Amino acid sequence: MKSIEKTVRYIDRISSPFLDFTLRFLSNRKNLDSLIKLFEDLHLKKLRPPYKFLIVPDINIGDALNHQPFVQILKKNLPQSEIHYIYKKKAFPLIQANPYIDVHHPLFETSGIPSSKDLNMLRKVIIRNNYDVVFNFCPYMPFSALKYRKTAVISPIRLMASVIRGLESGNQKAHLGFQLNQFAREIIHRINSTNLNESPNEKEICKHRIYTRHDLYLRAEKTAQKLGIHSDKKTVFLNPDSSSPFTLIPIPIQVEIMKAVLSMPQVGQVLMNKGLSYRSIENNILDQLPSDLRNKITILSMKIPLDIYAALTDKADVFISADTGPMHISAAEKVISDSKQKFRNQTSVIGIFGATPSKLYGYDSFSDEHLDTSQNAPAKSFEGNPLCKNITCVDKAFKKCSPIRCFEGLNVQEIVGYIQSLF
Repeated sequence: MKSIEKTVRYIDRISSPFLDFTLRFLSNRKNLDSLIKLFEDLHLKKLRPPYKFLIVPDINIGDALNHQPFVQILKKNLPQSEIHYIYKKKAFPLIQANPYIDVHHPLFETSGIPSSKDLNMLRKVIIRNNYDVVFNFCPYMPFSALKYRKTAVISPIRLMASVIRGLESGNQKAHLGFQLNQFAREIIHRINSTNLNESPNEKEICKHRIYTRHDLYLRAEKTAQKLGIHSDKKTVFLNPDSSSPFTLIPIPIQVEIMKAVLSMPQVGQVLMNKGLSYRSIENNILDQLPSDLRNKITILSMKIPLDIYAALTDKADVFISADTGPMHISAAEKVISDSKQKFRNQTSVIGIFGATPSKLYGYDSFSDEHLDTSQNAPAKSFEGNPLCKNITCVDKAFKKCSPIRCFEGLNVQEIVGYIQSLF
């Protein structure tokens, strides 16, 4: 059986508007939802403790972070379960201290679409561990790589339908983190009809966390000192990079924002990532800035370990990013599990969205349709709104639009004004 994504992509090649209509139509078919749920219940109702689960998120760093609340809710309400988590290898430093994961499998090496090597490793993990249920949330995964003997496989179809309904609703959250929380509660109730052991506070339920140890905090402080990052200065952090041309904030927009930010008297320093997907993008931006403003900028080396990088985002008063992994890292609460020492967790996250709807992955403290961050600071999403935008734009890996219009309608002065208001 092919992955969901392949089937969807074939239709997308014929007509993107037709696929958009089809997905919206199918996601609202209650009979179809009930039928899929019935097949899932044939397996879930037969489960007996102790349970053994495998969670398979999308294979990106941001997704590895965003799927952790699903693991947490499952473990807290089914404490007799053994939960395995297979995810992108590079995300391991951010996941390793999670107290709700029993066994880690940081094996995936590619991003977005699994390679044949990724699929083979996944298959070996499933065969070796003989799980009761595999919860697959990656639409790119073929069913043949997940199914083994009597192992039940929960596909992402119903979750995707719920996300789509949230996107087209004017008063419902579509954010993946929120939808995963809702889905986890439903799964638990279907397994044993238990009362959920969770806080009634919505923000607490949906929190994304990076669990760390005290030695990381100390290493991050030393790195900050070497880089000249001072906590007594207002600090803005810019992530200029992205993994797709359809989510990459256009360079002229980034330059305009940086000129305004660097001119703000309250801003003492600006931290900026080096480009990974788009090499030297930081130099491209620097070359277009006045020389008298550049001395406020510190470029971070790509040699900085990912967990240190996550801790450094806590130094920022404002973090500006496209829809990519660093945005989710900055939005997550940093928790030190073996010390009373605490991170600030006071970073205001600004997400600037192109192809992807901000309701799906963004954070906004001022909108009931969005999820808030796990920071003790406001978040805000800004989004382009071209006429051609529809649900199929989420599948950016196979889009070939030219020219790229994803950021049309974005109001740069509105973004600058919002940053100024934070100070």
